Formats: sequence, C-alpha cells, structure tokens
Amino acid sequence: MSVAHPRTDLAREHVGRWTVDDVMALPENGIRYEVVDGALIVNPPPSPSHQDVSFLLHRMLHDAARTAGRRVRIWEAVGLTLPDEQLLIPDIVVARGNASRASWPLIQPADVLLTVEIVSPGSRTRDRTEKPYLYAEAGIPHFWRVELGNFRGRTERLPVVFAHALGEDGEYRLVQRVGAGTAFTVDEPLPVTFDPADLVED
Repeated sequence: MSVAHPRTDLAREHVGRWTVDDVMALPENGIRYEVVDGALIVNPPPSPSHQDVSFLLHRMLHDAARTAGRRVRIWEAVGLTLPDEQLLIPDIVVARGNASRASWPLIQPADVLLTVEIVSPGSRTRDRTEKPYLYAEAGIPHFWRVELGNFRGRTERLPVVFAHALGEDGEYRLVQRVGAGTAFTVDEPLPVTFDPADLVED
C-alpha cells in the first residue's frame, strides 16, 4: 500500500518539501518514490499479478505500434516530471518516438501521448482521482485505467479498461469502458484492439 512516511535513513533525515532532485538523490532500493505537493509518497514493489498485466499490455501496445507503423516509445514504471516539482511513476507510458533525451532518466509531459495506471489495492484512490487529475493538468492527451478488483458501479467482468481523452476544457472525458469478453478498440494514441481478458494469464 502507499504510505506517506519514508522508510530509508536518508528520507527520515529530510526536512521540508520534497523536490524531484531530492528523490533522484535517494538510493535505488526497489521502492517507487513519487512527489505530490511536496510530500514524498513511498510505494512498495508491485505484485507479480500487477506486473503480468503491465507486461502483457506493454506487449500489445508494442505490437500495435509496429503494425500501424507508429514510431513511439513504450516504457513501464518510468519517472514522469510534472509542473510544480511533482513526480509520478505511471505503470505504462507511451511517448513520442522523438522524445527528448535531454531530461532522462526522467521524461517530460510534452513527450507523453498516454499514461496507464493499473489499479492496486493500496493505490485505488490515487489511481482513480489524483493521478488522472495531475496527468490532465499537465496536458497529457490520453489516460487509461485498468481495474483488476472490485469498484463501485461495476457491471462488467474483470478486468475492466477505462480510456480517457483530454477535452478542450483540460479535463479527461471517458471514451471507452470495456470489460473482459468485449473488444476494447481505440484509434488514438495507437490503433489497437484487444480483449481485456487477455491481460490476465490463466
């Protein structure tokens, strides 16, 4: 689950608001660190089932890009810097093929076409509300959410994929909501069709 209390010695010693540079100075230890409004969010490593879904969706997007002749970059769990010294780690990012290397190892919103969050038990609220709000505020054109467990108003078989596109008002609008056993089809940011059931291996 996500907690707001750091667990490393360096993090414990930190005073004041966190910045992206502060996080980048922390040691690599398998923990995902994010920064929202100056607060450090510490996330444990994702579960194997979560990573299975991430891998399978990554592969589907990769295959779709090759079939369509689209030059894009597809990454899992990379750092994305947002305005006001915020840092998030989407489960999957689809970026422009000419994404600037100048800011790597972090990426910039201007290079991002799509972010995907695979909802985990400890991150439900952030994945459903806070993160899409921040992605929309940063101007990222597309956001998908993959639900693997129970959520309010569910009528479809799990998993369920929600696809949102950024409207002229700067807010996401829902363009697809598809559960297992039904074809999920979009044209942007990549033309891709798949059954959400295929994201879960037997």
